[in-house]
Amino acid sequence: SPVPIGGGAEVRVEVAAQGAGFARLHVLEFDAEQRVLAVTRLAEAVMTETPTLLSRRLVTRPATRGLRVAIEVPATSEVKLGLLKLHRIEASVN
Repeated sequence: SPVPIGGGAEVRVEVAAQGAGFARLHVLEFDAEQRVLAVTRLAEAVMTETPTLLSRRLVTRPATRGLRVAIEVPATSEVKLGLLKLHRIEASVN
């Protein structure tokens, strides 16, 4: 099930991966009824045996109530995940 998070939140997604081939990182946003509101491609990369860190920010849509991270890997590619983090970024008050 999706990770609970409210609308208008700023989040950072971090993925560390390695392998051979190509991978795309997507975030799916869900509403309160767990219907998909949006699919956003955050990054794409050619994987090698050296770990690659993909880190991107996004602001959720107002109706968003949950997120899911998806990694798309073509059948001819092989990707090994080492890390997957989802952080909510809190606004700082000065």
